[in-house]
Amino acid sequence: MGMYKVLIVDDEKPARELIKHIIDWDGLGFEICGEAKNGREALEGYHMFEPDIIITDIQMPIMNGLDLIKEIRSFDQEQKFIVLSCHEEFSFAREAFLLNVEDYLIKDLLRGDELNHLLLSIAENKNEKKMKHMEDKQQRMVVHNKGLIEYIAKQGSKEVRNFMDIDKGCMYRMVIVGFDDYYKSNLPSKEYDQEEMKNSLICALESFNQKENQDLIHAFAYMGSGKAIVIIQIANSMNEHIKLQSTMNILSRFRTYFSKTDQTHTMTMAISRDFNDLDGFMERYNEAYQALKYRLFLGKGKNIFYNTSIPRLTQMSEQALESKIEKIKVAVEDCDVCKMKDHIKDLYRENLKGFMQYNFLKEVNGQMCYLLSDMCYRNNITYKELLGYSYLPANMLDEVDTVDEIIHWFHDCFERLIQIKIENNKYSRHIQDAMRYVIDNYDQPISLNEISEALNIHKVYLSRIFKEETGITISSYILNHKIMQAKRLIEATNMKIYEIAETTGFRNAQHFVVAFKKNTGITPKEFRDKRRK
Repeated sequence: MGMYKVLIVDDEKPARELIKHIIDWDGLGFEICGEAKNGREALEGYHMFEPDIIITDIQMPIMNGLDLIKEIRSFDQEQKFIVLSCHEEFSFAREAFLLNVEDYLIKDLLRGDELNHLLLSIAENKNEKKMKHMEDKQQRMVVHNKGLIEYIAKQGSKEVRNFMDIDKGCMYRMVIVGFDDYYKSNLPSKEYDQEEMKNSLICALESFNQKENQDLIHAFAYMGSGKAIVIIQIANSMNEHIKLQSTMNILSRFRTYFSKTDQTHTMTMAISRDFNDLDGFMERYNEAYQALKYRLFLGKGKNIFYNTSIPRLTQMSEQALESKIEKIKVAVEDCDVCKMKDHIKDLYRENLKGFMQYNFLKEVNGQMCYLLSDMCYRNNITYKELLGYSYLPANMLDEVDTVDEIIHWFHDCFERLIQIKIENNKYSRHIQDAMRYVIDNYDQPISLNEISEALNIHKVYLSRIFKEETGITISSYILNHKIMQAKRLIEATNMKIYEIAETTGFRNAQHFVVAFKKNTGITPKEFRDKRRK
Protein backbone atom coordinates (compact mmCIF):
# COMPACT_ATOMS: atom_id res chain seq x y z
CA MET A 1 0.00 0.00 0.00
CA GLY A 2 1.43 3.45 -0.95
CA MET A 3 1.52 6.56 1.22
CA TYR A 4 -1.76 8.40 1.75
CA LYS A 5 -1.61 11.94 0.33
CA VAL A 6 -2.74 14.95 2.38
CA LEU A 7 -3.45 18.48 1.11
CA ILE A 8 -3.30 21.28 3.75
CA VAL A 9 -5.46 24.37 3.13
CA ASP A 10 -5.17 27.45 5.39
CA ASP A 11 -4.59 31.13 4.68
CA GLU A 12 -2.23 31.43 7.70
CA LYS A 13 1.25 29.98 7.22
CA PRO A 14 1.84 29.34 10.96
CA ALA A 15 -1.28 27.24 11.01
CA ARG A 16 -0.06 25.20 8.03
CA GLU A 17 3.36 24.74 9.69
CA LEU A 18 1.73 23.64 12.94
CA ILE A 19 -0.23 20.92 11.14
CA LYS A 20 2.93 19.77 9.28
CA HIS A 21 4.91 19.33 12.51
CA ILE A 22 2.32 18.23 15.06
CA ILE A 23 2.62 14.54 14.11
CA ASP A 24 5.05 12.12 12.40
CA TRP A 25 3.42 11.94 8.95
CA ASP A 26 5.89 9.45 7.43
CA GLY A 27 5.68 7.19 10.43
CA LEU A 28 1.91 7.01 10.03
CA GLY A 29 2.12 6.27 6.33
CA PHE A 30 1.08 9.74 5.12
CA GLU A 31 2.75 12.43 3.02
CA ILE A 32 2.00 16.16 2.62
CA CYS A 33 1.46 16.38 -1.14
CA GLY A 34 0.72 20.12 -1.23
CA GLU A 35 -0.40 23.32 0.49
CA ALA A 36 -2.93 26.01 -0.47
CA LYS A 37 -3.76 29.49 0.93
CA ASN A 38 -7.42 29.51 -0.16
CA GLY A 39 -10.17 27.41 -1.65
CA ARG A 40 -9.31 28.32 -5.25
CA GLU A 41 -5.72 27.14 -4.87
CA ALA A 42 -6.96 24.07 -3.03
CA LEU A 43 -9.27 23.20 -5.94
CA GLU A 44 -6.30 23.33 -8.29
CA GLY A 45 -4.30 21.20 -5.85
CA TYR A 46 -7.14 18.67 -5.68
CA HIS A 47 -7.01 18.13 -9.44
CA MET A 48 -3.20 18.18 -9.53
CA PHE A 49 -2.36 15.94 -6.58
CA GLU A 50 -5.52 13.82 -6.16
CA PRO A 51 -5.16 13.81 -2.35
CA ASP A 52 -6.69 11.14 -0.16
CA ILE A 53 -7.44 13.68 2.60
CA ILE A 54 -7.91 17.46 2.56
CA ILE A 55 -7.40 19.32 5.85
CA THR A 56 -8.97 22.75 5.46
CA ASP A 57 -9.72 25.90 7.39
CA ILE A 58 -13.18 27.48 6.96
CA GLN A 59 -12.65 31.21 6.79
CA MET A 60 -10.26 32.09 3.93
CA PRO A 61 -10.17 34.77 1.20
CA ILE A 62 -11.31 34.21 -2.44
CA MET A 63 -13.02 30.86 -1.66
CA ASN A 64 -13.71 29.70 1.89
CA GLY A 65 -13.47 26.13 3.15
CA LEU A 66 -17.20 25.35 3.02
CA ASP A 67 -17.45 26.55 -0.59
CA LEU A 68 -14.42 24.43 -1.46
CA ILE A 69 -16.08 21.35 0.02
CA LYS A 70 -19.36 22.10 -1.78
CA GLU A 71 -17.53 22.50 -5.11
CA ILE A 72 -15.70 19.19 -4.79
CA ARG A 73 -18.79 17.41 -3.47
CA SER A 74 -20.64 18.39 -6.66
CA PHE A 75 -18.66 15.75 -8.54
CA ASP A 76 -16.82 13.69 -5.90
CA GLN A 77 -18.71 12.18 -2.99
CA GLU A 78 -15.78 10.08 -1.78
CA GLN A 79 -13.19 12.78 -1.03
CA LYS A 80 -12.23 12.86 2.67
CA PHE A 81 -12.22 16.23 4.51
CA ILE A 82 -11.09 17.26 7.97
CA VAL A 83 -12.24 20.78 8.93
CA LEU A 84 -10.12 22.93 11.25
CA SER A 85 -11.55 26.21 12.51
CA CYS A 86 -11.21 28.84 15.19
CA HIS A 87 -14.99 29.03 15.33
CA GLU A 88 -16.99 27.00 17.74
CA GLU A 89 -20.29 28.29 16.41
CA PHE A 90 -22.72 25.44 15.83
CA SER A 91 -23.79 26.79 12.42
CA PHE A 92 -20.33 26.18 10.92
CA ALA A 93 -20.11 22.70 12.38
CA ARG A 94 -23.62 21.79 11.27
CA GLU A 95 -22.99 22.91 7.68
CA ALA A 96 -19.67 21.07 7.60
CA PHE A 97 -21.23 17.82 8.79
CA LEU A 98 -24.07 18.19 6.29
CA LEU A 99 -21.33 18.12 3.64
CA ASN A 100 -20.21 14.76 5.04
CA VAL A 101 -16.82 15.76 6.44
CA GLU A 102 -14.89 13.31 8.62
CA ASP A 103 -14.59 15.63 11.62
CA TYR A 104 -14.72 19.28 12.74
CA LEU A 105 -11.79 20.21 14.98
CA ILE A 106 -11.02 23.46 16.84
CA LYS A 107 -7.53 24.76 16.06
CA ASP A 108 -6.81 26.03 19.57
CA LEU A 109 -7.76 22.68 21.09
CA LEU A 110 -6.02 20.50 18.48
CA ARG A 111 -3.78 17.75 19.89
CA GLY A 112 -1.34 15.55 17.99
CA ASP A 113 -2.77 12.29 19.32
CA GLU A 114 -6.28 13.38 18.34
CA LEU A 115 -5.25 14.14 14.74
CA ASN A 116 -3.14 10.97 14.69
CA HIS A 117 -6.11 8.81 15.68
CA LEU A 118 -8.42 10.52 13.20
CA LEU A 119 -6.01 10.06 10.27
CA LEU A 120 -5.48 6.37 11.05
CA SER A 121 -9.23 5.87 11.27
CA ILE A 122 -9.72 7.51 7.85
CA ALA A 123 -6.89 5.43 6.37
CA GLU A 124 -8.38 2.20 7.71
CA ASN A 125 -11.79 3.14 6.34
CA LYS A 126 -10.34 4.01 2.93
CA ASN A 127 -8.42 0.74 2.84
CA GLU A 128 -11.55 -1.25 3.66
CA LYS A 129 -13.46 0.58 0.93
CA LYS A 130 -10.67 -0.01 -1.55
CA MET A 131 -10.64 -3.72 -0.77
CA LYS A 132 -14.43 -3.78 -1.01
CA HIS A 133 -14.20 -2.00 -4.38
CA MET A 134 -11.71 -4.58 -5.63
CA GLU A 135 -13.90 -7.40 -4.35
CA ASP A 136 -16.96 -5.83 -5.97
CA LYS A 137 -15.11 -5.44 -9.24
CA GLN A 138 -13.92 -9.03 -9.13
CA GLN A 139 -17.43 -10.15 -8.25
CA ARG A 140 -18.79 -8.03 -11.08
CA MET A 141 -16.31 -9.67 -13.38
CA VAL A 142 -17.29 -13.14 -12.20
CA VAL A 143 -21.04 -12.60 -12.01
CA HIS A 144 -20.57 -10.40 -15.09
CA ASN A 145 -21.88 -9.70 -17.14
CA LYS A 146 -25.21 -10.53 -18.11
CA GLY A 147 -25.30 -6.76 -18.30
CA LEU A 148 -22.57 -6.59 -20.90
CA ILE A 149 -24.22 -9.19 -23.11
CA GLU A 150 -27.56 -7.41 -22.74
CA TYR A 151 -25.89 -4.16 -23.76
CA ILE A 152 -24.77 -5.77 -27.00
CA ALA A 153 -28.13 -7.43 -27.59
CA LYS A 154 -30.12 -4.24 -26.95
CA GLN A 155 -27.64 -1.86 -28.55
CA GLY A 156 -27.04 -0.13 -25.23
CA SER A 157 -28.91 0.93 -22.13
CA LYS A 158 -28.54 3.45 -19.29
CA GLU A 159 -28.22 0.66 -16.75
CA VAL A 160 -25.29 -0.85 -18.58
CA ARG A 161 -23.64 2.55 -18.92
CA ASN A 162 -23.57 2.67 -15.13
CA PHE A 163 -22.49 -0.95 -14.94
CA MET A 164 -19.61 -0.47 -17.36
CA ASP A 165 -18.27 2.56 -15.50
CA ILE A 166 -16.41 3.85 -18.57
CA ASP A 167 -14.18 6.83 -17.79
CA LYS A 168 -14.05 9.30 -20.68
CA GLY A 169 -10.56 10.26 -19.63
CA CYS A 170 -9.26 6.71 -20.29
CA MET A 171 -8.68 4.69 -23.44
CA TYR A 172 -10.04 1.16 -23.94
CA ARG A 173 -9.96 -1.63 -26.48
CA MET A 174 -12.54 -4.31 -27.11
CA VAL A 175 -11.04 -7.81 -27.22
CA ILE A 176 -12.96 -10.91 -28.24
CA VAL A 177 -11.27 -14.08 -27.02
CA GLY A 178 -11.94 -17.19 -29.10
CA PHE A 179 -10.93 -20.60 -27.81
CA ASP A 180 -9.18 -22.51 -30.57
CA ASP A 181 -10.58 -25.89 -31.64
CA TYR A 182 -13.78 -25.34 -29.67
CA TYR A 183 -16.12 -26.77 -32.29
CA LYS A 184 -14.12 -29.88 -33.02
CA SER A 185 -15.59 -31.44 -29.91
CA ASN A 186 -19.16 -30.94 -31.16
CA LEU A 187 -18.72 -33.56 -33.87
CA PRO A 188 -20.68 -35.67 -34.16
CA SER A 189 -22.99 -35.19 -31.20
CA LYS A 190 -21.29 -34.43 -27.86
CA GLU A 191 -21.64 -31.06 -26.17
CA TYR A 192 -18.43 -29.45 -24.96
CA ASP A 193 -18.09 -28.45 -21.31
CA GLN A 194 -18.08 -24.65 -21.53
CA GLU A 195 -17.64 -24.22 -17.78
CA GLU A 196 -14.05 -25.44 -17.97
CA MET A 197 -13.12 -22.72 -20.46
CA LYS A 198 -15.07 -19.99 -18.70
CA ASN A 199 -13.52 -20.83 -15.32
CA SER A 200 -10.03 -20.82 -16.81
CA LEU A 201 -10.63 -17.33 -18.18
CA ILE A 202 -12.07 -16.03 -14.92
CA CYS A 203 -9.13 -17.37 -12.90
CA ALA A 204 -6.66 -15.79 -15.31
CA LEU A 205 -8.49 -12.46 -15.27
CA GLU A 206 -8.68 -12.39 -11.48
CA SER A 207 -4.99 -13.25 -11.14
CA PHE A 208 -4.07 -10.59 -13.70
CA ASN A 209 -5.82 -7.70 -11.96
CA GLN A 210 -4.73 -8.79 -8.49
CA LYS A 211 -1.07 -9.31 -9.31
CA GLU A 212 -0.81 -6.32 -11.63
CA ASN A 213 -2.40 -4.28 -8.80
CA GLN A 214 -4.50 -2.27 -11.24
CA ASP A 215 -7.74 -2.77 -13.15
CA LEU A 216 -6.32 -3.12 -16.65
CA ILE A 217 -8.94 -5.79 -17.34
CA HIS A 218 -11.95 -3.52 -17.11
CA ALA A 219 -14.82 -5.92 -17.83
CA PHE A 220 -15.43 -9.48 -18.94
CA ALA A 221 -18.38 -11.47 -20.26
CA TYR A 222 -18.55 -15.06 -21.48
CA MET A 223 -20.66 -15.17 -24.65
CA GLY A 224 -20.91 -18.94 -25.02
CA SER A 225 -19.67 -21.04 -27.95
CA GLY A 226 -16.06 -20.66 -26.88
CA LYS A 227 -15.99 -16.86 -27.06
CA ALA A 228 -15.67 -14.11 -24.47
CA ILE A 229 -15.52 -10.31 -24.40
CA VAL A 230 -12.70 -8.66 -22.50
CA ILE A 231 -12.38 -4.88 -22.26
CA ILE A 232 -8.88 -3.66 -21.45
CA GLN A 233 -7.72 -0.21 -20.41
CA ILE A 234 -4.68 0.90 -22.43
CA ALA A 235 -2.23 3.80 -22.30
CA ASN A 236 -3.94 7.15 -22.78
CA SER A 237 -1.85 8.66 -25.57
CA MET A 238 -2.20 10.34 -28.96
CA ASN A 239 0.69 8.22 -30.18
CA GLU A 240 -0.60 5.10 -31.98
CA HIS A 241 2.65 3.22 -31.40
CA ILE A 242 2.37 3.72 -27.64
CA LYS A 243 -1.26 2.54 -27.61
CA LEU A 244 -0.36 -0.51 -29.70
CA GLN A 245 2.57 -1.36 -27.44
CA SER A 246 0.39 -0.95 -24.36
CA THR A 247 -2.20 -3.32 -25.84
CA MET A 248 0.40 -5.93 -26.77
CA ASN A 249 1.98 -5.79 -23.31
CA ILE A 250 -1.37 -6.32 -21.55
CA LEU A 251 -2.41 -9.20 -23.81
CA SER A 252 1.02 -10.84 -23.57
CA ARG A 253 0.91 -10.76 -19.77
CA PHE A 254 -2.68 -11.99 -19.76
CA ARG A 255 -1.70 -14.98 -21.96
CA THR A 256 0.96 -15.82 -19.38
CA TYR A 257 -1.62 -15.89 -16.58
CA PHE A 258 -3.98 -17.96 -18.75
CA SER A 259 -1.32 -20.54 -19.65
CA LYS A 260 -0.68 -21.10 -15.94
CA THR A 261 -4.39 -21.68 -15.38
CA ASP A 262 -5.13 -23.78 -18.48
CA GLN A 263 -2.48 -25.81 -20.28
CA THR A 264 -4.98 -27.58 -22.55
CA HIS A 265 -6.51 -24.79 -24.63
CA THR A 266 -5.08 -22.04 -26.77
CA MET A 267 -6.90 -18.86 -27.67
CA THR A 268 -6.99 -16.25 -30.39
CA MET A 269 -7.60 -12.63 -29.37
CA ALA A 270 -9.23 -10.19 -31.80
CA ILE A 271 -8.75 -6.53 -30.93
CA SER A 272 -10.77 -3.48 -31.98
CA ARG A 273 -9.55 0.07 -32.37
CA ASP A 274 -9.50 2.14 -29.19
CA PHE A 275 -12.49 4.01 -27.70
CA ASN A 276 -13.17 6.20 -24.67
CA ASP A 277 -16.96 6.36 -24.54
CA LEU A 278 -19.81 3.87 -24.75
CA ASP A 279 -21.10 5.69 -27.83
CA GLY A 280 -18.37 3.87 -29.74
CA PHE A 281 -18.87 0.57 -27.95
CA MET A 282 -21.00 -1.25 -30.53
CA GLU A 283 -18.80 -0.24 -33.43
CA ARG A 284 -15.74 -1.57 -31.60
CA TYR A 285 -17.54 -4.79 -30.70
CA ASN A 286 -18.35 -5.37 -34.38
CA GLU A 287 -14.74 -4.65 -35.33
CA ALA A 288 -13.40 -7.23 -32.88
CA TYR A 289 -16.01 -9.78 -33.96
CA GLN A 290 -15.08 -9.31 -37.62
CA ALA A 291 -11.38 -9.57 -36.81
CA LEU A 292 -11.88 -12.91 -35.04
CA LYS A 293 -13.16 -14.43 -38.28
CA TYR A 294 -9.75 -13.89 -39.83
CA ARG A 295 -8.30 -16.57 -37.59
CA LEU A 296 -9.26 -18.70 -40.58
CA PHE A 297 -6.46 -17.16 -42.62
CA LEU A 298 -3.96 -15.91 -40.07
CA GLY A 299 -3.92 -19.01 -37.85
CA LYS A 300 -4.65 -19.88 -34.22
CA GLY A 301 -3.19 -18.54 -31.00
CA LYS A 302 -2.54 -15.04 -32.39
CA ASN A 303 -3.50 -11.43 -31.65
CA ILE A 304 -5.50 -10.08 -34.60
CA PHE A 305 -5.91 -6.30 -34.79
CA TYR A 306 -8.89 -5.03 -36.74
CA ASN A 307 -7.12 -2.01 -38.23
CA THR A 308 -4.05 -3.93 -39.43
CA SER A 309 -5.38 -7.40 -40.33
CA ILE A 310 -8.56 -6.96 -42.37
CA PRO A 311 -7.76 -7.25 -46.10
CA ARG A 312 -9.11 -5.04 -48.84
CA LEU A 313 -12.11 -5.92 -50.94
CA THR A 314 -11.46 -7.30 -54.42
CA GLN A 315 -13.49 -9.58 -56.62
CA MET A 316 -13.19 -12.95 -58.31
CA SER A 317 -15.33 -13.88 -61.29
CA GLU A 318 -17.87 -16.70 -61.08
CA GLN A 319 -16.28 -18.25 -64.16
CA ALA A 320 -12.89 -18.48 -62.45
CA LEU A 321 -14.43 -20.15 -59.38
CA GLU A 322 -16.39 -22.60 -61.55
CA SER A 323 -13.19 -23.49 -63.40
CA LYS A 324 -11.40 -24.31 -60.15
CA ILE A 325 -14.30 -26.45 -58.89
CA GLU A 326 -14.49 -28.27 -62.23
CA LYS A 327 -10.82 -29.28 -61.97
CA ILE A 328 -11.52 -30.84 -58.57
CA LYS A 329 -14.56 -32.67 -59.97
CA VAL A 330 -12.58 -34.14 -62.86
CA ALA A 331 -9.81 -35.32 -60.52
CA VAL A 332 -12.37 -37.10 -58.30
CA GLU A 333 -14.07 -38.71 -61.32
CA ASP A 334 -10.65 -39.92 -62.50
CA CYS A 335 -9.90 -41.21 -58.97
CA ASP A 336 -6.71 -39.13 -58.97
CA VAL A 337 -6.11 -38.39 -55.27
CA CYS A 338 -2.94 -36.35 -55.81
CA LYS A 339 -4.50 -33.99 -58.36
CA MET A 340 -7.64 -33.65 -56.25
CA LYS A 341 -5.58 -32.56 -53.22
CA ASP A 342 -3.47 -30.15 -55.27
CA HIS A 343 -6.54 -28.46 -56.81
CA ILE A 344 -8.25 -28.05 -53.40
CA LYS A 345 -5.07 -26.64 -51.89
CA ASP A 346 -4.69 -24.24 -54.82
CA LEU A 347 -8.30 -23.07 -54.48
CA TYR A 348 -8.15 -22.32 -50.77
CA ARG A 349 -4.57 -21.21 -50.26
CA GLU A 350 -3.55 -19.48 -53.46
CA ASN A 351 -6.77 -18.10 -54.88
CA LEU A 352 -8.04 -16.65 -51.60
CA LYS A 353 -5.06 -14.31 -51.31
CA GLY A 354 -6.02 -10.69 -51.89
CA PHE A 355 -9.78 -11.28 -51.68
CA MET A 356 -12.31 -10.16 -49.12
CA GLN A 357 -11.65 -13.60 -47.84
CA TYR A 358 -14.27 -14.38 -45.25
CA ASN A 359 -17.31 -13.69 -47.45
CA PHE A 360 -15.67 -15.32 -50.44
CA LEU A 361 -14.74 -18.35 -48.34
CA LYS A 362 -18.39 -19.05 -47.52
CA GLU A 363 -19.19 -19.07 -51.24
CA VAL A 364 -16.31 -21.48 -51.92
CA ASN A 365 -17.39 -23.77 -49.07
CA GLY A 366 -20.94 -23.84 -50.42
CA GLN A 367 -19.73 -24.82 -53.88
CA MET A 368 -17.49 -27.54 -52.47
CA CYS A 369 -20.28 -28.99 -50.32
CA TYR A 370 -22.55 -29.09 -53.35
CA LEU A 371 -19.83 -30.92 -55.31
CA LEU A 372 -19.39 -33.45 -52.50
CA SER A 373 -23.14 -34.03 -52.30
CA ASP A 374 -23.43 -34.39 -56.08
CA MET A 375 -20.54 -36.90 -56.27
CA CYS A 376 -22.15 -38.98 -53.49
CA TYR A 377 -25.44 -39.04 -55.43
CA ARG A 378 -23.79 -39.95 -58.75
CA ASN A 379 -21.86 -42.83 -57.16
CA ASN A 380 -24.66 -44.11 -54.90
CA ILE A 381 -22.68 -43.38 -51.74
CA THR A 382 -24.54 -42.40 -48.56
CA TYR A 383 -23.35 -39.71 -46.16
CA LYS A 384 -23.17 -42.31 -43.40
CA GLU A 385 -20.94 -44.47 -45.57
CA LEU A 386 -18.70 -41.52 -46.35
CA LEU A 387 -18.75 -39.45 -43.15
CA GLY A 388 -19.99 -41.73 -40.41
CA TYR A 389 -23.25 -39.80 -39.87
CA SER A 390 -26.35 -39.37 -41.96
CA TYR A 391 -26.03 -35.73 -43.01
CA LEU A 392 -23.57 -33.39 -44.68
CA PRO A 393 -22.30 -31.05 -41.90
CA ALA A 394 -21.94 -27.93 -44.04
CA ASN A 395 -22.44 -25.63 -41.02
CA MET A 396 -19.38 -27.16 -39.40
CA LEU A 397 -17.21 -25.35 -41.94
CA ASP A 398 -18.30 -22.01 -40.44
CA GLU A 399 -17.00 -23.15 -37.08
CA VAL A 400 -13.49 -24.43 -37.82
CA ASP A 401 -10.58 -22.21 -36.85
CA THR A 402 -8.34 -22.17 -39.94
CA VAL A 403 -8.45 -22.63 -43.71
CA ASP A 404 -5.93 -25.47 -43.35
CA GLU A 405 -8.55 -27.41 -41.38
CA ILE A 406 -11.12 -26.85 -44.15
CA ILE A 407 -8.59 -28.09 -46.72
CA HIS A 408 -7.83 -31.14 -44.57
CA TRP A 409 -11.55 -31.91 -44.14
CA PHE A 410 -12.28 -31.79 -47.88
CA HIS A 411 -9.11 -33.79 -48.62
CA ASP A 412 -10.33 -36.55 -46.30
CA CYS A 413 -13.91 -36.51 -47.62
CA PHE A 414 -12.99 -36.72 -51.29
CA GLU A 415 -10.21 -39.26 -50.67
CA ARG A 416 -12.67 -41.53 -48.84
CA LEU A 417 -15.18 -41.00 -51.62
CA ILE A 418 -12.58 -42.10 -54.20
CA GLN A 419 -11.68 -45.17 -52.12
CA ILE A 420 -15.33 -46.19 -51.73
CA LYS A 421 -15.91 -45.59 -55.43
CA ILE A 422 -12.97 -47.85 -56.34
CA GLU A 423 -14.05 -50.56 -53.91
CA ASN A 424 -17.65 -50.49 -55.14
CA ASN A 425 -16.51 -51.00 -58.72
CA LYS A 426 -14.41 -54.09 -58.05
CA TYR A 427 -16.72 -56.09 -55.79
CA SER A 428 -19.82 -58.13 -56.57
CA ARG A 429 -23.25 -56.93 -55.51
CA HIS A 430 -23.35 -59.31 -52.49
CA ILE A 431 -20.03 -58.00 -51.18
CA GLN A 432 -21.03 -54.37 -51.76
CA ASP A 433 -24.27 -54.99 -49.85
CA ALA A 434 -22.37 -56.62 -46.96
CA MET A 435 -19.94 -53.69 -46.81
CA ARG A 436 -22.81 -51.23 -46.91
CA TYR A 437 -24.48 -53.03 -43.98
CA VAL A 438 -21.28 -52.73 -41.92
CA ILE A 439 -20.88 -49.06 -42.82
CA ASP A 440 -24.48 -48.25 -41.90
CA ASN A 441 -24.40 -50.17 -38.61
CA TYR A 442 -20.83 -49.83 -37.35
CA ASP A 443 -22.14 -48.11 -34.19
CA GLN A 444 -23.74 -51.41 -33.13
CA PRO A 445 -22.25 -54.86 -32.39
CA ILE A 446 -22.24 -56.68 -35.78
CA SER A 447 -21.86 -60.40 -36.49
CA LEU A 448 -21.72 -62.57 -39.60
CA ASN A 449 -25.11 -64.06 -38.66
CA GLU A 450 -26.75 -60.61 -38.58
CA ILE A 451 -25.36 -59.64 -41.97
CA SER A 452 -26.31 -62.91 -43.65
CA GLU A 453 -29.86 -62.70 -42.27
CA ALA A 454 -30.21 -59.06 -43.34
CA LEU A 455 -29.05 -59.90 -46.90
CA ASN A 456 -30.84 -63.28 -47.00
CA ILE A 457 -27.58 -65.10 -47.87
CA HIS A 458 -26.24 -68.22 -46.17
CA LYS A 459 -23.51 -67.23 -43.76
CA VAL A 460 -21.03 -69.90 -44.95
CA TYR A 461 -21.41 -68.77 -48.57
CA LEU A 462 -21.13 -65.09 -47.64
CA SER A 463 -18.03 -65.73 -45.53
CA ARG A 464 -16.33 -67.63 -48.36
CA ILE A 465 -16.99 -65.15 -51.18
CA PHE A 466 -16.13 -62.18 -48.96
CA LYS A 467 -12.68 -63.68 -48.23
CA GLU A 468 -12.19 -64.56 -51.92
CA GLU A 469 -13.00 -61.04 -53.20
CA THR A 470 -11.47 -58.86 -50.48
CA GLY A 471 -8.63 -61.00 -49.18
CA ILE A 472 -9.78 -60.60 -45.54
CA THR A 473 -12.48 -62.15 -43.40
CA ILE A 474 -15.74 -60.34 -42.84
CA SER A 475 -14.97 -60.06 -39.10
CA SER A 476 -11.65 -58.33 -39.96
CA TYR A 477 -13.50 -55.93 -42.25
CA ILE A 478 -15.98 -55.09 -39.46
CA LEU A 479 -13.13 -54.45 -37.00
CA ASN A 480 -11.13 -52.39 -39.52
CA HIS A 481 -14.10 -50.16 -40.25
CA LYS A 482 -14.87 -49.64 -36.58
CA ILE A 483 -11.22 -48.72 -35.90
CA MET A 484 -11.22 -46.34 -38.87
CA GLN A 485 -14.28 -44.53 -37.49
CA ALA A 486 -12.71 -44.49 -34.01
CA LYS A 487 -9.57 -42.84 -35.43
CA ARG A 488 -11.71 -40.15 -37.03
CA LEU A 489 -13.46 -39.43 -33.73
CA ILE A 490 -10.17 -39.36 -31.82
CA GLU A 491 -8.73 -36.84 -34.29
CA ALA A 492 -11.80 -34.64 -34.77
CA THR A 493 -13.33 -34.51 -31.29
CA ASN A 494 -12.52 -34.33 -27.58
CA MET A 495 -14.75 -37.29 -26.79
CA LYS A 496 -13.59 -39.55 -23.97
CA ILE A 497 -12.19 -42.97 -24.90
CA TYR A 498 -15.13 -44.81 -23.37
CA GLU A 499 -17.53 -42.57 -25.34
CA ILE A 500 -15.76 -43.45 -28.59
CA ALA A 501 -15.95 -47.14 -27.65
CA GLU A 502 -19.74 -46.83 -27.21
CA THR A 503 -20.15 -44.79 -30.41
CA THR A 504 -18.29 -47.37 -32.51
CA GLY A 505 -20.21 -50.38 -31.14
CA PHE A 506 -17.61 -52.08 -28.91
CA ARG A 507 -18.77 -54.05 -25.88
CA ASN A 508 -16.81 -51.83 -23.47
CA ALA A 509 -13.82 -49.50 -23.28
CA GLN A 510 -11.40 -52.29 -22.34
CA HIS A 511 -12.35 -54.37 -25.36
CA PHE A 512 -11.98 -51.28 -27.56
CA VAL A 513 -8.49 -50.42 -26.26
CA VAL A 514 -7.27 -54.00 -26.74
CA ALA A 515 -8.71 -54.18 -30.29
CA PHE A 516 -7.34 -50.76 -31.20
CA LYS A 517 -3.81 -51.61 -30.04
CA LYS A 518 -3.90 -54.98 -31.82
CA ASN A 519 -4.99 -53.24 -35.04
CA THR A 520 -2.68 -50.17 -34.90
CA GLY A 521 0.14 -51.10 -32.53
CA ILE A 522 -0.65 -48.24 -30.11
CA THR A 523 -3.42 -47.38 -27.65
CA PRO A 524 -6.17 -44.81 -28.45
CA LYS A 525 -4.57 -42.34 -26.02
CA GLU A 526 -1.16 -42.74 -27.66
CA PHE A 527 -2.80 -42.22 -31.06
CA ARG A 528 -4.46 -38.98 -29.88
CA ASP A 529 -1.27 -37.66 -28.28
CA LYS A 530 0.72 -38.42 -31.43
CA ARG A 531 -1.79 -36.61 -33.67
CA ARG A 532 -1.78 -33.48 -31.50
CA LYS A 533 2.00 -32.99 -31.55
